[in-house]
Amino acid sequence: MTWTVDVKEDEKGDQYIILPDGVLDQAGWQEGDELEWIRIDNDTYELRSMREYVLVDAIEITKVQYVVATPVGKESWALDSVVCGDANEVYRKKIDEVVTGHQMIREDRLAKFKHSSLSMAEFKKEYVLDLTDDNDPNKQFS
Repeated sequence: MTWTVDVKEDEKGDQYIILPDGVLDQAGWQEGDELEWIRIDNDTYELRSMREYVLVDAIEITKVQYVVATPVGKESWALDSVVCGDANEVYRKKIDEVVTGHQMIREDRLAKFKHSSLSMAEFKKEYVLDLTDDNDPNKQFS
């Protein structure tokens, strides 16, 4: 995304710009975000959000109940149906959630994740900062 804007100056000598309509949404910024100015050359600057993004790993503890029809004396089939994902869920209640770790995500990779159908393992391998000496994407951080 590229925009051309004029740099203006207020009565105190502070410089500012007025962003065109739609820029906040297109850039993924919010009103009040702190932006970093990066000089590219004499007439060109890049603006980046100063926000940090953190991928938080959590385990959710949920009570789930299923109803499974089985032949008489074959109640163990119901257990197999639940494990195989073939059972009809009739009740679900979140009990708790436990944070198990977190990792920093580069902002330039965040937009790709938002619009991606990658699995979490693929996401970690492709987009998460490597915070370890090895490249194991399944290593947990805390």
